Amino acid sequence: MSLPIIHVDQLQPGIFICLEGKGWLDHPFFFNSFRISDRKQIATLRKLGIQWVAFDPARSTTRPLELKKVPEAVASEPSPEDAQRMAAKQERVERVCKYRERIVTREREYHAAVTSTRSAIEAMLRDPTRAADDAAQLAREIASTFTGDEGVTLTFIAYDKVDLPAFQHATNTMILALTLGRAAGLDTRNMELLGLGAMLHDIGKVKVKSTILMNSQRNAAAENAYRMHIPYGADMVRSVVDPQVLAVIAGHHERADGKGFPAGHVLDQIDIPTRIVAIANRYDNLCNPIRIAEALTPAEALARMFAKESNAFDSRLLSLFIRELGVYPPGSFVQLSNGALGMIVGTNSEMPLKPSVMIYEPATPRSEALIIDMKDEPEVKVESTLRPHSMDKAVIAYLNPRMRMAYFAEKQ
Repeated sequence: MSLPIIHVDQLQPGIFICLEGKGWLDHPFFFNSFRISDRKQIATLRKLGIQWVAFDPARSTTRPLELKKVPEAVASEPSPEDAQRMAAKQERVERVCKYRERIVTREREYHAAVTSTRSAIEAMLRDPTRAADDAAQLAREIASTFTGDEGVTLTFIAYDKVDLPAFQHATNTMILALTLGRAAGLDTRNMELLGLGAMLHDIGKVKVKSTILMNSQRNAAAENAYRMHIPYGADMVRSVVDPQVLAVIAGHHERADGKGFPAGHVLDQIDIPTRIVAIANRYDNLCNPIRIAEALTPAEALARMFAKESNAFDSRLLSLFIRELGVYPPGSFVQLSNGALGMIVGTNSEMPLKPSVMIYEPATPRSEALIIDMKDEPEVKVESTLRPHSMDKAVIAYLNPRMRMAYFAEKQ
């Protein structure tokens, strides 16, 4: 549905406008769509010779002024401040293009990693003795590919659904665990073992009926059958993996408070890699549950783990995990203080309130979507995180076209 058009003389602070038909470099504003914050912005529009703009009532905090007559448009030279902004935007174009290329590359590598994980796990099921070395090599490759560029990769973990949920979960848990392992200071050998343990942590589920695995409301008998995936998995690989990998498979459902299974171990009885995988496994299960309607946003998942489930985890590692993912974890949908909508695609550990955001600009092709580093825009901040089911489907399709539409179907 097209937005109503109003004259620039009807603008006042609080009106959300869209500069339809204007390229990003045709004006000094950092966004094509934004909420007017002061009268200097209105003056700039007049200097550009712009008479009419699209007006979004839903994202405005006030109404347009009454238009008594339409004055003649007069363009003039930009102010020194506006000229400086235009020059700065030119300099950012190359940076934005490179960042966009990184996203495309990482997305392709992420999908390849899911497929490779499937092949490795299926090979382990056929002949674990012969496949163990290949699986370990894959864990090393994934550690090398994805650690150090987590901001981009974690966006796909949050919402990029593929048709291989079990293998995607193994891949996600591996990348998340390696992210935390690196932050915790694990050395190269322990990172490799951590990655392999995370990849194989649920391998025993192949021996559990799918009706049990897919049931999120299991009775006591079904829960006991579900918990058997732990000994099944350990027995399947016991003779071909390092004891540290075996410990991860056997203990990733243990809890720091002793309320986990199968052994009811407390924190001091759980090794560091297993504690790490427990955190990674839980986060991915919250973001990507069996029933997508129950999915939490990345921010909600971290909030639940910190506020309601912290007794289950190593508090130091959980704090590290939250620090690595950021106040606004990658994949989070947000509304900015200027009214713009976007998706977090990168974090800034030094300035956690200033992430990188892909901006929803329907007039701009998605392949050319604007990605801003919010540290460059000190006056703009994240105003709120948004749940996908509360957003327009067109916005979701633009910011994350691979999100399963089943999410919306189950919410309705």
